[in-house]
Amino acid sequence: MDRESDMCTFNCKKWTLFTFCLIGLVSTLIMVIALCVVINKADYADLQDKTDITEEKFNAAKKVAIGLIAAIGTINILIEMLGLCGAFKEHYCMTMTYAILMVLVTLGSIGVAAGSGYGAYWFTFVINTLITVLAFLYARDLNRRRSGAYA
Repeated sequence: MDRESDMCTFNCKKWTLFTFCLIGLVSTLIMVIALCVVINKADYADLQDKTDITEEKFNAAKKVAIGLIAAIGTINILIEMLGLCGAFKEHYCMTMTYAILMVLVTLGSIGVAAGSGYGAYWFTFVINTLITVLAFLYARDLNRRRSGAYA
């Protein structure tokens, strides 16, 4: 292929990966904030008649749930930032690290999707797989570009 075509596909991969990472970052922020608000608004009075859990245990469980969601959200945001910065800066190591971490996320989504049977989780698995493949292809192109294969 000619150099112009190679640059076009390279830029397409770059900005597609950047866009997916940005969408993932924003959606993670929205979901973490929304879940924390919903959990924080949960009231013990609604649960009091249905279970024998004390109010102290209920409030402790709320704090643990918010902390767990915040921790998972922070890890996800850091992973997405790695991909975002790696794509924008055209940095091979950051992009490859992002791709490897996305393999782990994709493997985790296989477990969730298989455990849920038929449902919306398979869509997440497919999207994660596509983003992972895109990240590896972009990292491969970065490596070729760095080594002078495109020159």
